[in-house]
Amino acid sequence: MARLITTTMQNGTVLHEVMKGKAMSKILVVYYSLDGNTEFAADQIRSITGADIEKLIPEREPTRSGFSKILEGGFQALIHYKPRIAHLKHDPTDYDTIVLACPVWAGTCPPAMETFLHKESFSGKEVVICATSGSGNADRMIDRIKALVGDDNTVSVTASLTEPLKDPDKTRQKLEEFCLAWAE
Repeated sequence: MARLITTTMQNGTVLHEVMKGKAMSKILVVYYSLDGNTEFAADQIRSITGADIEKLIPEREPTRSGFSKILEGGFQALIHYKPRIAHLKHDPTDYDTIVLACPVWAGTCPPAMETFLHKESFSGKEVVICATSGSGNADRMIDRIKALVGDDNTVSVTASLTEPLKDPDKTRQKLEEFCLAWAE
């Protein structure tokens, strides 16, 4: 039995069976967002797939604006700082597929995602990565995530979105294609 979702895609197609071939697949979208871009993308993925969603909340957020934001957040990312994060509402071990969504900070993962990646086991899971960035270059971060989730699982599909909130309709269309690619 496949997971049935009914979503009208941007091109007018009605998507009935997003998780084709993934019988009763349980999906969890885990994301971190400081400025709202990744939160928007994660929520769109949840809407398209019917997944559960989990926001990573660090004990202390970096500064949200100005040069301090870049300096503090970038430095923490470069040293792979791992802050405490709030207790998760969902247990990732209960899911078959984990979608990891986060912004690119200084070419790598933001600290809250670092913590999650080091804390959780991805053994036997399908891992899907959605990166958001201002520059559009997420290759280094995606490689880091692949290395941290380990070799005994499958990173099936990755997506890199540049400033998703600038064009929500275009972002939605890209995410529909992204979800279809990993569903096949």
